[in-house]
Amino acid sequence: MGVSKCKIRVFKFVWRLGIAVLITWLSVLAVVSHFYQDVTTCFNQGAEGDTVLTITIHHDAVELAKIVSLKDIDKFHAEVRKWSCGFAYNYYITPDRIYKVRYDKNKGAHVLNNNTANIGICLHGNFDVERPTLKQQILLICLVNYLAWKYDLTKDKIKIHKDWDNQNETSCCGANFDKEKFLTYIYTK
Repeated sequence: MGVSKCKIRVFKFVWRLGIAVLITWLSVLAVVSHFYQDVTTCFNQGAEGDTVLTITIHHDAVELAKIVSLKDIDKFHAEVRKWSCGFAYNYYITPDRIYKVRYDKNKGAHVLNNNTANIGICLHGNFDVERPTLKQQILLICLVNYLAWKYDLTKDKIKIHKDWDNQNETSCCGANFDKEKFLTYIYTK
């Protein structure tokens, strides 16, 4: 996809949010990069895969007011959940930052029996009792648009945790995460 199609995607996204100023693709990348931190060297990366076929969005079910460190999540996943890869997700979005925790093609532990070629994105917050912050929503939209473009994914390949057939017992991403509205801001084939 060319740069001009990316600019059109960004324009539609910004316009739908009701922002009066047109932001170019490069300025959106600059804004996102300001709120982006790669911490992949701090965590076990797990097995590397060949490609990316799916994105799955989660919430950590911890209320926004509670501060949770990436190291605490890694320790919980490794010691309590007994996941050998440690931190289960590829990306973690707090109310003000995107953390890249594991490489895109590295297998995590975020969807039972469906982690191969699946990027896991987790938002901090319990969206059964609260809503994602506007900043979290914008960061998620930018990240998912970028990943969908990078790996040539269609909208049907962007899921939330409870979309998976074997995940009937979870409410993840929470009752207050509107997947249909979110997908209106994702521009894929």
